[in-house]
Amino acid sequence: MTPRRELWKDGLLAITAMLICVYLYHIAKDILDIAVSDSFLSDFLAELVFAVLAMASVLLLKQTALFHSDVSLLKKGWLSAGLEIAAILYFGLTDIPLMLEATATPPQWLCLLGQAVLVGFCEEVLFRGLIQRAMHRRLGEDSFGHVFLAIFCSGVLFGLAHLINTDRGNGLLPAVFQAGVNACMGMYYGAVYFRTGKNIWYMIVLHSLYDLTLLIANGRLSGRTVNSILNFGGGELTPKLVLIGILAWGAIYLLPTLFILRPKKLKPLLAEKKD
Repeated sequence: MTPRRELWKDGLLAITAMLICVYLYHIAKDILDIAVSDSFLSDFLAELVFAVLAMASVLLLKQTALFHSDVSLLKKGWLSAGLEIAAILYFGLTDIPLMLEATATPPQWLCLLGQAVLVGFCEEVLFRGLIQRAMHRRLGEDSFGHVFLAIFCSGVLFGLAHLINTDRGNGLLPAVFQAGVNACMGMYYGAVYFRTGKNIWYMIVLHSLYDLTLLIANGRLSGRTVNSILNFGGGELTPKLVLIGILAWGAIYLLPTLFILRPKKLKPLLAEKKD
């Protein structure tokens, strides 16, 4: 088997592993929602199943190297996540009065924290750690075009994976909106990941903090379910509003993505093999 075919195989295996993990996670979530009365606990246990599946994928594909990176590159590029850091700080400040008014019990607080950490771990390992790294190996890292195409592909797959949320009773339009926004967010995350020397731990921390602060800001600690949070817009969404929303959020995420990948900063990283 030629090296090129091996690289195609690596990418297809990474995508297949992601699809299996997402599908089995949602089956587990449906079962746990029925079997466990506390939604905080059921959400946490579902993410725990997801984490086991994600880690099993890493081990089966022999990609444990994704957990290693050049810390010096992280020190140089950590501010590339400025947009995400600003969002975390904003939602964190918004969360303060909501936490004071929260009705959740201490165990539920811990479940929510655990859920956020596990979501960050699973999604970053699967989409940045496995898929994006495989895309970089397949396409190469010798030009802006190749780097951006790898980031684009992993971002689109990240968004499309969220279409499965239609099985949570959210409706097609909210799921499409979420998928479009997450595709753009995934490209932004991919750019930060590349700029920081493919430091998966940095991405896990950012992703986890963002999800935690966003869930609290949307009333999770006061009893609002994750399903209702995902169903933003509900029946009020129209195809036109979905398209406008995706384009607006696309600009918010894609402009910083291109700025992060500007030639001045990207050139020193091109052709460096971090895998």
